[in-house]
Amino acid sequence: MSKDEVASKQDTDEQTQAEDEPSTKRPRGKKSKSSKKADSRPQLLVRPPSESLELYGLDPEDGSESHQAGFSRDETESTREFPSLKAEEAWFVHDQSSLPLSVGHILAHEEQRIIIDECLDIQSYEQRYRVHLDGSDEPLLLRRGRRSAPFLRYELEMRALSEIAEDDPCEVLAHPQLHWFDDESSYLLCPWHQGQRGSAFLSNESLDLLTVVRVLQQLSGALRRLHRCGYILTSLRPSSFSVDLSGPRLHVWLEDMLNLCETVDRPPYPLSTPYTAPEVGDLVPADEGVDIYSIGALLHRAVSRRELTANRSARSFLPSTDAEQSPMVAQILTRTLGLPSERFFDVAELEKALQQLEQELIPRLRIEIALRSSTGLNPLRIVNQDSGGFVEQRSVHRSRTHHLGFYCVADGMGGHEDGDRASELAVQGALRCFQQMLLELESEQWAPQLAQHCKRIAAAGSRHLVETIHREGGGRRMGTTFTGVLLHDDKLALAHLGDSRAILQREHKMTVLSEDHSLVGMMVKAGQLTIEQAERSDEKNILMRSIGADHIVRAEHFDGFDVAAGSTVLSARPGDRIVLVSDGVWGMIPRPEMEELIDQHSAAAALAQELCQESIKRGGVDNVVVLVLSFELETPF
Repeated sequence: MSKDEVASKQDTDEQTQAEDEPSTKRPRGKKSKSSKKADSRPQLLVRPPSESLELYGLDPEDGSESHQAGFSRDETESTREFPSLKAEEAWFVHDQSSLPLSVGHILAHEEQRIIIDECLDIQSYEQRYRVHLDGSDEPLLLRRGRRSAPFLRYELEMRALSEIAEDDPCEVLAHPQLHWFDDESSYLLCPWHQGQRGSAFLSNESLDLLTVVRVLQQLSGALRRLHRCGYILTSLRPSSFSVDLSGPRLHVWLEDMLNLCETVDRPPYPLSTPYTAPEVGDLVPADEGVDIYSIGALLHRAVSRRELTANRSARSFLPSTDAEQSPMVAQILTRTLGLPSERFFDVAELEKALQQLEQELIPRLRIEIALRSSTGLNPLRIVNQDSGGFVEQRSVHRSRTHHLGFYCVADGMGGHEDGDRASELAVQGALRCFQQMLLELESEQWAPQLAQHCKRIAAAGSRHLVETIHREGGGRRMGTTFTGVLLHDDKLALAHLGDSRAILQREHKMTVLSEDHSLVGMMVKAGQLTIEQAERSDEKNILMRSIGADHIVRAEHFDGFDVAAGSTVLSARPGDRIVLVSDGVWGMIPRPEMEELIDQHSAAAALAQELCQESIKRGGVDNVVVLVLSFELETPF
């Protein structure tokens, strides 16, 4: 046998062997006729002509993955491979695509007439349109896919979402309204969501990681519901969800379930993307670890600003950059992107890790407190009748700092007997009540009734004053003002009676958060006096509302923030300063000068010192007390 005959026989044997033995690798590149039988992967669908794209304002010259991928300039070419196609959209089908539907086109199904308003997206396997039903202006999303595409499983998607809607409804998983098909296309009519695609969301350079984590939490919750009903997504990637950040609440919607399969079934398509677990490309039976990997890949994209390598082999993941090695980010990446045996046991465990990461990323407020007081310079005032005090509890749990505190000032009435004793007892009784509540209430019980708790604490100060004086047999003509603030993490509530002041300095602007309960203050409010006239009045020290020794002031009789600020609870922000002062400070320093003074001092101790000092410099005719809370941002690790 000649050398040519031997070589020819070897080629024939190798070809026969290739046809008889199934290949363990996914074939790449163009195939010869002899290898077509062994290659079961479908071909990339050809794009419609450029004229069809231009009908919808889609530029055929656009190099983006969603428009250029798979587009053929040669209309006679039926199928071709596109080697530069981005892996995320590397979906392949056998036959040619349908031409896009024109604006105004009407689809009729049973008694429904669906009118095309706008072409949103054209992929080789699916087209998306904004539509509305005849007789209704409500926008809807229409997905039109190729029936021949094995990964377009509208019927299974509809069934899965129906089961979830009955078991545990979820906003992220909106239930489709209608599903039907014709000879070549399958249709799915879904709710319309106004938001940006996940790919654009993750590409935003100004996006903060905390927002990404909250999006991933919602996606994880949707995956958990899918898994509980016996389904695996396998294809979660940036283009499969949308995000709306425009409103007060974050909204996330999972908008496609390509390659959806039931638990332990093989995925219908060997998808290989930067967000897909390696085992999906090998078409092994899918489990929850496949979707856990996708969440980790999305987090990696947000943290590192780059995608993982497509066709990445299964191996352990070792965080390498500074961003990847931050607390909880490193743990999540390691336990999502590693080998299947190294991943989280289920999505519920992943959700707990994401919740902990959220706590790590939430900006913390560092709170500084300062309290200063002085008798002043008045020869007739040899006893300081102003009092103040605070009790606070700070703790750290799961990386989150919890802060509970009550802060108050009281100005004893100088013209009454034992004004200093009255202010002391009111402050003392309030702080003791707060300490007792710390023992009795759980942390989660404070926030829902913060304003009511604050007033109850103030009322306890009034009760302590009355009961003590009654027990000691002292005079009943003593009295005091009272201004207290209850702080729970970043939330504040107020309880106020008298002419002391609660002041907020925010963004270089001073706001008085309490009303003046003096006679002249009420006359100013009624329009009977101007502010200038009230400041010169001889009756400005006459109080119409205060805490006295003759009766207990009930909680509901104290003012809250709602009286002067319109809301019962105030949220502190970084840079805020809350200042509680007696009339000896407010009456001595004109408002413009006080605003400038507060704005110049960010440190609580320095501000308290300066306010007392300035009051004394301007005459010091009354006792003074100042309590300052300063809020500054504490950056996470």
